[in-house]
Amino acid sequence: MNVTSLDQIKDRYYGEIGTPERNELERELESLRVGVKIRAAREKRVLNSKQSNRS
Repeated sequence: MNVTSLDQIKDRYYGEIGTPERNELERELESLRVGVKIRAAREKRVLNSKQSNRS
């Protein structure tokens, strides 16, 4: 079985690190990661608030 790493796939389709296309991809991925973390924190906050209100 031939396994390809995510970095190899990104290199093949978006170029090596430092190219404009790859830099744009990395920026977009970082924005997505931050958004997911913010969403998770907000959901956790809402759940904690609901649990506190049950007391």
